[in-house]
Amino acid sequence: MLHETITGTIAGLRDYRSLVLVFLDADDGRVIPVPMDHRAFQHLLEGEACGPDELIGRSVFFNGDLTFLD
Repeated sequence: MLHETITGTIAGLRDYRSLVLVFLDADDGRVIPVPMDHRAFQHLLEGEACGPDELIGRSVFFNGDLTFLD
């Protein structure tokens, strides 16, 4: 599956237990919801050694996976 390449800022999160939506404020002005499996989201938090609220405002690159730019 091909993914669009997006750069932007994490604007918000919504946790639905088995799924987490990460909302990206894209550089082109769109708000993009990025669905993540809850387990993958927990691994992301562990890798960044932070809590969910600390992700808000972080710059990211998305092309199927989130990569932090800061």
